[in-house]
Amino acid sequence: MRLMISLIISALTLAGLFIALVWVPAEAAYTSYCLNNYDLGIYGQALFQLSLKNPNPWLSVREINIFNDHFDPILFFLAPFKFLAHPATLLIRFEMSIALATAATFLMMAQQRAITFAAAMFMAAFVLFNPASLGSFTFPAHPGTWAILPLTWTCWFLWREKWRAALFTFFFCLLCKEEYPVVGIAVGLTMIAVSNMITLNASGRRRSGAEFLGLSLLWAFLAFALRPALLGHAGQYTGTVKQASGLRELLQWDSFREIAIWSMRWTLPLIAILIPALWTIVRSDRKFPPQASLAKIAPVIAIFLALLAIRATGGWWFSHRSIPLATTAAFLTMQLVSFYQWRGRGWNFTWAIAGIFLVLTAHQSLRPALRYWQGKDMASHCPSQPSRVASLDQAVAMLLARPDGKALVQGNILPHLVERNAVHHLGATAEAPESFQWLLVEKNKLGATWPAAPGVVATTVNTWLALPGVKPIIDDENVLMLERPDLRSL
Repeated sequence: MRLMISLIISALTLAGLFIALVWVPAEAAYTSYCLNNYDLGIYGQALFQLSLKNPNPWLSVREINIFNDHFDPILFFLAPFKFLAHPATLLIRFEMSIALATAATFLMMAQQRAITFAAAMFMAAFVLFNPASLGSFTFPAHPGTWAILPLTWTCWFLWREKWRAALFTFFFCLLCKEEYPVVGIAVGLTMIAVSNMITLNASGRRRSGAEFLGLSLLWAFLAFALRPALLGHAGQYTGTVKQASGLRELLQWDSFREIAIWSMRWTLPLIAILIPALWTIVRSDRKFPPQASLAKIAPVIAIFLALLAIRATGGWWFSHRSIPLATTAAFLTMQLVSFYQWRGRGWNFTWAIAGIFLVLTAHQSLRPALRYWQGKDMASHCPSQPSRVASLDQAVAMLLARPDGKALVQGNILPHLVERNAVHHLGATAEAPESFQWLLVEKNKLGATWPAAPGVVATTVNTWLALPGVKPIIDDENVLMLERPDLRSL
């Protein structure tokens, strides 16, 4: 009973901190026009248009069909709920709910006494507040982030040797991103190899390994062979892995140092646990976990190594891309500690030190949230002055009320316009600026211009003003919205 009360209080405390420091500031960043079209606008437009009648919608904000870009059918599960809120708002709230549910999984493990209360508290906090996670939650929204919930449950079921349940939850990982067939193949081969070395539950483990392998190979065929055959080219992201672009980055000192510093930031709290754990084993002459325990941890090691290899070969480390790796690393660390159920004053001190490292490494990522609660602007490109936000809201409403004609829009405004067809990303479009009927940008060098250079807005505006027939619809201190006459009449 005491444990249950402690877990409830802890869960409410962690949830409250996460809502205050991550969730609320993320929604405030959206309403203040801070968030770029990549990827909130992309998945917002995909969610708005997706249906059984339109299963692979064309995304004007990305100028590609959604499943030619990424293969994430998990969107179909979210599509029935898109009437509940604006697509971008719904995506943010869904992503934050996934984060809380993943953290709650570790507290559930403590409730079942599989891990200690201290371990559960730290791992739940780590999943919510490590820099890799915060890099994702403050840069919404991505189905690759949503995978952390089924990924955590897959690791949990593999550890408990509930293999059918693990296969079921792993299926939802496959729905989230096309990297998971590779992960499943690694898990299947590992389980088969382990079953040949360890006799305990060997037949069940071998059968489950074959099921993981079969499902992953089938999904790999669907994602990498059948999908491009039916839909057309779909190799933008898989191509970087095939070409081992990331390995070349690791061989260059500047990029290697950047990756190493980033990785050290989110691994440091886990290292603070692993070093005293291994030191305790060495000094006490205690053996490492027996074969039966190693058999349980081996599939999770395979998941971690597969995710690591994909990032190393493809170069996908930053923003939202390391959160599955960080979540799996947390589970592996928890497994090691749980083998011995370390307790006592010494380990209370260890958890405290790890918690301090977590706070220190998370602080930089939480600065925008802290600025928000201090009444300051979260970022220099998106001051939250009421006049600026009001001007942008008016421009968005006017453009939505004029659904005809292609519109060229600055990236941070696009997530608010995903209900409109033919809105394109200024600085990322392949079409000529003069081919559009509408132009909507911010003034005062504000707003996001990535992936283009900062000068793209001024250059495009000057190009437009030199065209015949251009007239301003809005031209106030914050926003410039231009219209051209019907292009067919020119």
